[in-house]
Amino acid sequence: MALRHIVVRPEAGETRLAPYGVVFPVTPGDERIPVPLGVDESARGAFTATVVRARACRAAGPLNSVERHPYSVQAFVPLGACRLVVVAAPPGPAPSRLDQLAAIHVPAGWGIAYHPGVWHTGLMGDGMEAALVSMVRRLPDGSDTEFATLPFEIEIDAIAT
Repeated sequence: MALRHIVVRPEAGETRLAPYGVVFPVTPGDERIPVPLGVDESARGAFTATVVRARACRAAGPLNSVERHPYSVQAFVPLGACRLVVVAAPPGPAPSRLDQLAAIHVPAGWGIAYHPGVWHTGLMGDGMEAALVSMVRRLPDGSDTEFATLPFEIEIDAIAT
């Protein structure tokens, strides 16, 4: 059982990312960057945008938990030219085996938006720290954030892209 690595290559069309979400370009100089939040007119809760600092994947240490937002898309927009990595699993029951997860490596200049219900670790810089804006809807009762502890630990190293 090994952790799969998906090195995102947006220019080639990315079908392997489909179970988890989409990537979108964050091009310096663009006046507007459309973020694919998939707004549902019936969605409840307050839209939030938070600046977060993602540690380098090596500094994050062993990972043993995941979270998901069952009713919301969560998007991350990098504030600089940095590669990103996240470990994710498709919607459904919390992952219980390593082969249910994939390490998704996103190239510099791209953001990522998870589909509702996708299990994921915290976002990390792929070999470097990263500053990002996180966007998600927050329900007052906290019901749109669920956590699960994995029955194993994961260590991620940066990979050459």
